[in-house]
Amino acid sequence: MRFCYSCMYQFEDESLNICPNCKKPLKTEYDTTHFLKPGTMLQDDKFTIGNEIGAGGFGNTYIGWDNLLKRKVAVKEYFPRRFSSRSEGSATVIVSGDENSVGHFRHGLQKFLEEARSIAGLNDVRGVVQIYSFFEENGTGYIIMEYLEGMDVKTILKQRGEKAEYEWSRRVMLTVLYTLREIHKRGILHRDIAPDNILVTNEGVIKLIDFGAAKGMAGNEDQHEDIVVKKGYAPPEQYSRTAKQGIYTDLYAAAAMFYKMLTGIRPQPANERLKQDELKAPSDIGIEIPGQAELAIMVCLNMQPQYRLQSAQEFMDALDGRDFEPVYEPEWILPQEDEENASISGFAIFIQKMHGMRTWQKALVLVLCLAVAGTATGVVVHFANSTKAEGVELVRKGDNHLPQLEEKTEEEALKSLDELGVQANITYNYNEACPVNTVVLMEPAAGSQVNNGSTVSLFIDSKELVTVPDYMGKSEDETVSALKNLLGNKYDKSMVTYGYTSSDDEKGICYSQTAKDIVQISEISNFKVRISWGTEKSYNVKMPDLKNKTLKQAEKFLADAGMDMEVVSTEEVYKDNIASGDIASQNIKSGKKFNNNKADSANYSVPAKVKVTISKGPKPTPRPTPRPTQRPVPTRKPVPVPTKKPAPKKPAPEVNDDNPFEIDW
Repeated sequence: MRFCYSCMYQFEDESLNICPNCKKPLKTEYDTTHFLKPGTMLQDDKFTIGNEIGAGGFGNTYIGWDNLLKRKVAVKEYFPRRFSSRSEGSATVIVSGDENSVGHFRHGLQKFLEEARSIAGLNDVRGVVQIYSFFEENGTGYIIMEYLEGMDVKTILKQRGEKAEYEWSRRVMLTVLYTLREIHKRGILHRDIAPDNILVTNEGVIKLIDFGAAKGMAGNEDQHEDIVVKKGYAPPEQYSRTAKQGIYTDLYAAAAMFYKMLTGIRPQPANERLKQDELKAPSDIGIEIPGQAELAIMVCLNMQPQYRLQSAQEFMDALDGRDFEPVYEPEWILPQEDEENASISGFAIFIQKMHGMRTWQKALVLVLCLAVAGTATGVVVHFANSTKAEGVELVRKGDNHLPQLEEKTEEEALKSLDELGVQANITYNYNEACPVNTVVLMEPAAGSQVNNGSTVSLFIDSKELVTVPDYMGKSEDETVSALKNLLGNKYDKSMVTYGYTSSDDEKGICYSQTAKDIVQISEISNFKVRISWGTEKSYNVKMPDLKNKTLKQAEKFLADAGMDMEVVSTEEVYKDNIASGDIASQNIKSGKKFNNNKADSANYSVPAKVKVTISKGPKPTPRPTPRPTQRPVPTRKPVPVPTKKPAPKKPAPEVNDDNPFEIDW
């Protein structure tokens, strides 16, 4: 019986050169110094090894066959290239280097097997890959896993034009969160949620794969633990060996994957966001989704872990999935097959896909790792998603190759580079918990060949120094967000000041800062960035002429002129040329200039009110006083006066001579 070592199909015809199943050549070439020969038997002939299907700096993955249970398996082999090699045609792994290298190899092997033990504890979770066996052989270790055929979400998205509709993406996310909730209950963090690690089997089962970065939640943070990150999906705490990680770490990655599914854009890497955060909400790039879902995504993508959602259930609730139960139906999730993509759909996506190293410029800061553990001292193993062997070259004596500087102190790293004649370009990341300046990342990677005078980028955690980037030209929101992420609890709002510039188009952006590059944390409170208000003249407003306007019209006229003022009527006067009810005069002369920039409290000059007089209209003309009309006096006839008869004359009195004063009448 013959095997096709590409698909493990068995057949009897010895004359065939092409597999009748997968149509691939039956004879394949392999690198005898790095990979097992196809057909090699493991664990007393229980497992047959096929072709390698993935390789990285610290391991190989093969397709295999379980001879006892008659099924395909995926076989993961611990093979750190830096320390490992094989003799021609031999299965035994040879550890090269000194005793220190042997110690590293044995430590990594122990953690590699602990990874298997951790994942095996999740075998009752349907959404997690199954572990069948793990053991030591050939001087190294092996993990036997279930072999899955299907398509990962990354491939599905490619067939959908890199992004998918909301409801489809929501159902995938809820299924992933459902599985995360179960593994979190068992104290395990996945730490590598991404579209290429979510596999949809041909039966429609959504599986979380590649637990190479998994670790236990209860263990102490290991200062020597390797850093595992994936561009765009790893949160900032995964870039540090000392930062505490938790459920919120997986939720950041899950939100990043959801963001990618909806927008077709991989989120900005966290290490870049630490320097300058340019991540935009889906709605800002034209993606219409429910507001609650967008809020959940952006909250979980917060750079500060304490401000994210804190459980998978909370994320599910935000997506209206409180009572969600996974539905395993391939029809709703897998693309429809046709002749062109049938081979893709049926292609085996193997459970332990390997994630290769990338450069810092490509922003896939995937630092080589040793092993994963579900225990307190877990260290990580991570592999490359590649069909070709990639990884760190061996550092040979006499070769001008970079040594491993990560985990070294700054002093040790600079000394090593100085001995090679290599310059260092240092970026300091503020880390209050870091006792001594420590290299956390290097670019290019260890083992890379360098020349005398070359420059190596070192990224160093420090509690005393921070490298402040250039914020000029960035918006106020971007600048403030970047400062908060860069400085954490050292950020103070007084660091952001404001001023006028000479160009209108600079309004709202950072146009100066007091320092760039390296700044002492002890002096960071003196650091300032200045945000532009635009030109001062753009805030100059003139008092308009309010005459002939009603009070209501005047208030609107002022508002349109950029002047928030109250119009107050003080008196009413007669004005011949102004209609009654309109403004006749104002106490502030029209044309007078004011600064209406309220943010500039020192120079803001718009008065609170303007006083006006109201016209009563033209003054009325007085009427002349009319003269009274004289009535004609009627002519009267003369009344005849009656003639009176003369009275008879009295006789004259007699005078008494004896008494002349006595008259005798």
